[in-house]
Amino acid sequence: MVVDSGGGTVDITAYQNDQDGKMIEIGRSLGDRLGSDFLNRRVESEYLLDAFGKDVMADIREACPDALLHMIDQWERAKVAVRLDQEDNVNLLIPTGIDRRMGAAGRRRLARRQNKVDDAIVLAPAQLHALFDTVVPGTLDLVEAQLNEMESAQSDPDVPNPTSPM
Repeated sequence: MVVDSGGGTVDITAYQNDQDGKMIEIGRSLGDRLGSDFLNRRVESEYLLDAFGKDVMADIREACPDALLHMIDQWERAKVAVRLDQEDNVNLLIPTGIDRRMGAAGRRRLARRQNKVDDAIVLAPAQLHALFDTVVPGTLDLVEAQLNEMESAQSDPDVPNPTSPM
């Protein structure tokens, strides 16, 4: 079974070796929109929006989209290291362009919400788990469905079994 978790989708396909050692696809390919782009969008639309506020976020999108992209890039690098037993926060450093848009009031607001941290967006372990909970269960459902497909394909007399002698 191959689980391809890409940017937009998670695609799952199963293969089996035939008598000559060649791989042939068995069952049918399954997939859904559970890729990492959905995590990125949620970080932006939920956590960054919540941290900066609606008006500042709109200003950031308009005036310094590169700085916003830099924050999403930080998340891209950090998310691959998130673990089920994660105990540490993930801190996304706030680029200078965004910091200027926030102003002193925005930094004070952020510091109050994040245990005095005003130079980064702090994603706590519970927030990280909530983010991944939006895609992991669906991915596991796809894996289970693919396992069922594989089992059905193996027991279907109309589907040739590549390892059986002809």
